[in-house]
Amino acid sequence: MKRKAWKIGLLAAAVAAAGCWFGRVPAAQAQSGQTVTWEAEGAAKLETPFAKRSGKKNDKRPKPQASSGSGYVEIPNKANGDKKEGEGSQLPGLSQYKVNVPAAGAYTLWARVLWPDGCGNSFWVQPAGRSRLLLGEDGTYDAWHWVKCDTKLALQKGVNVIDVKNREDGVILDQLQVTTSSRTPVGPVAPTSGALAN
Repeated sequence: MKRKAWKIGLLAAAVAAAGCWFGRVPAAQAQSGQTVTWEAEGAAKLETPFAKRSGKKNDKRPKPQASSGSGYVEIPNKANGDKKEGEGSQLPGLSQYKVNVPAAGAYTLWARVLWPDGCGNSFWVQPAGRSRLLLGEDGTYDAWHWVKCDTKLALQKGVNVIDVKNREDGVILDQLQVTTSSRTPVGPVAPTSGALAN
């Protein structure tokens, strides 16, 4: 009887251990995905009115957050003058990135941004050879936050060229990220090693 109870106990322990081990697999899979994060000031090419700034930029929250890395990129306020901004605009200027992507797939593009107001809260994003996409137009002002393109980017393994283009002035760009994960980035994110090609 004792031997039978011992075998049952051993079997129960083995099943429990297996359950714990197998139970970790879906959790790991749920958080899996390819993610590449980089600093905006690492642009391969910058055309005016985009300007690279050095140092930290604090937002206007009660407990201010700062930009990450060594700087950020902005289109200074009133840089577009009287030129038409918004939906039909074809304004000059871009910040170009050559991004190393580990695997082909459909990626969500996120950007950590700082908007001054509703007249300065968006960029265009354009992967090489594709149509431009809207990034922004949300109502969070004077605070660093992440916004995403609603349309996913079809990226190839290796180097992909992504242009961030002028749509409105007064806008500031700190970091960018492409990911196949469904997770929303929070705060400054550590850049991915080797994210940008020379």
